[in-house]
Amino acid sequence: MTTAENILTEINALANGISHSKILQSNIENALETNSPVTFFRWTIFNITRTDQQNMQAAFTVDPQASASYIAMESQLRAVLERHHCPFKHILLCPDDFVSMVFPELTTDTPDYQNQLQGYLNNLRRHYLSQGFANIQTYTLSQLLATAQLTTTYKNIYDKITNSFDKDYFSPYVSKTDFEREVEWRKRMYNRQQLAVPNHIANELARRTFGAFFAETTCLYHLATQRICPNLALLSRLNPNEVDKHRTIDIPEQWHLPRIFLLKA
Repeated sequence: MTTAENILTEINALANGISHSKILQSNIENALETNSPVTFFRWTIFNITRTDQQNMQAAFTVDPQASASYIAMESQLRAVLERHHCPFKHILLCPDDFVSMVFPELTTDTPDYQNQLQGYLNNLRRHYLSQGFANIQTYTLSQLLATAQLTTTYKNIYDKITNSFDKDYFSPYVSKTDFEREVEWRKRMYNRQQLAVPNHIANELARRTFGAFFAETTCLYHLATQRICPNLALLSRLNPNEVDKHRTIDIPEQWHLPRIFLLKA
């Protein structure tokens, strides 16, 4: 087997599955041949709770216990790459766009909020460094979008998807089944906080969620092709009940975002 095939086999052995494994293998091969790193990233978000039907609050505390399982698996993944001398970048990426788009009840454009958000990322990075992770990087998605001049692209895609839903929440981009599953997912998220979420709120949350994910994934494509985040792959949980919202529009159909499922939900 080639080095890339050996790496993929070892990753597959430690993970709970890989989506688009052929693309991941191609990314690894490219990294080995050109010394352009594979970019592994994981979404990380601070805790958001709804205090009542109108208000939400954010807690920017890093929970080491919540990170422990990911850290253990990410450490094994990095060891595989290092053993085979495969260059890589390891990024913890905060979807601050998702928060502002999906939860407009939170005031996110104040200096205090931005300072707390940056403090959260700094503390998260320090925690990873304390666990022996060299060269860990933390960003908000907005920072990367600004670097690549993709802020307008994001907004255009978000508006295109969210405005595509009619009054009955039908969209040509999202199947009825997927939309209904996402609505139930949003309800369960708030039910865990002992808050009943009316259908119209859950529907609106689902609509915004699909808009944000389409916009994020489309911009991730551009970050990859601009070599800001080359050979991109997502580290995530495997949750059979969750709708895969990493979809794109206005980019080549053959491009997909590989996902390595390190943990089960």
